[in-house]
Amino acid sequence: MLVIRRLPSLIYRHRQVTCGLILTGLFLVCVIYLLMDWGVVCSNVLVWRHVNKLCDSFAKEEIVGNLCPALCVEQKIRAPACHTFRGGKEAIFSAEKDDGTQLIFKYSAKYSRDSALSETMFQPDSFGRIPVPTEVEYKYMLQELLVSKLNTSVSEQQVTSLMRTVIQHESTHPSYGEELLNLWLLAHDHEFVCSALFGDRGVFPRLLGVCGKFYAVEYLEPLPADAGWPDRVRLAVMTLELLEQLETDLPEPFHLCDVKMDHFGIAPGAQRIKFLDLDSVLPRKFASHITGDGRLCERHADCDFFDCRSRCGDLSGTCDYPVTNNNLQIVCEKLFVGWTMSGTVVVPGLLMSPKTSSSLSALLRLCSNPDSETNDLARSAASDHTRRRLYSMLSEMYSSLSLLD
Repeated sequence: MLVIRRLPSLIYRHRQVTCGLILTGLFLVCVIYLLMDWGVVCSNVLVWRHVNKLCDSFAKEEIVGNLCPALCVEQKIRAPACHTFRGGKEAIFSAEKDDGTQLIFKYSAKYSRDSALSETMFQPDSFGRIPVPTEVEYKYMLQELLVSKLNTSVSEQQVTSLMRTVIQHESTHPSYGEELLNLWLLAHDHEFVCSALFGDRGVFPRLLGVCGKFYAVEYLEPLPADAGWPDRVRLAVMTLELLEQLETDLPEPFHLCDVKMDHFGIAPGAQRIKFLDLDSVLPRKFASHITGDGRLCERHADCDFFDCRSRCGDLSGTCDYPVTNNNLQIVCEKLFVGWTMSGTVVVPGLLMSPKTSSSLSALLRLCSNPDSETNDLARSAASDHTRRRLYSMLSEMYSSLSLLD
């Protein structure tokens, strides 16, 4: 009791130390919060909160999805765990199927039931019942929605394949209408659409199923930050192969408008790299519409969409250019060379090492800044000739390094 009574005087007498401890404590709390928000560290408490809420909704028959029974009833999907480096997205977690397959669950932020119910296709009747469209009607409407979201062609075969992936019941089943509605809601999410339509092309994670607002894609191993030089060269070769696929294997070339090391991943057991964070992956026409939409600008950076860069018209003062750089330039600058400041590499990229030859270094500089722009970020596309030279040099380098092992 005596200590408690003397506590105010002790605090006052040592107020400088006390203030220092309080400020240190607040600083640590802020750091921990930011690390969790950025996904550097994570907590399984948030994951179980999402899973429990999801399964509670499934038990009340409020949601549907082909993965809901396995996650909530049959326990065929187990060990949900938080997922680090999730780009500030809280509702992303990993899990494992009983056959050993790893999944990543993502949350659709565009999921809005009220919005969908106001649309003609799912307009409730006077009794509050939601009509179930025919399969032909639904496929047509879904195809039109997907085309409008991507501004590129979507085939009927792709729509049929998507429906087979996530809809588990026949049209006579009571849950069939809810499954159609659930897919319709998820189809408003850009990441979901990219995985659903192009996951089989080997460039984006494959869609594995859905449960309410959540959908699952294949798990990909992150690029190893501490890889040795031979592995770094091999990863660079695979990345160039990915860029080639993005140019040739899709209905229209796609631009990677937000390039970071942790946005790439390797399929377990496969010799290929895929791009993970699909929020800012856009067809070329779509990206050019964003960067060259005619809005007023004072400098080139006003026309940029993350790493997809454009130019401000000197005479018009508007963003009247399409995307002027390309995936190769962005990858060379941000992934191969690394983060630079005032022309100096601050955080080395995948191919910046004491073992980097002078010829490779010169080619990387040309690739990351084709027009040698000095006062601004590079805004020109790296040439196909540069790509061929870089691919040839790295492939030969890796072959030589492999022989030495």
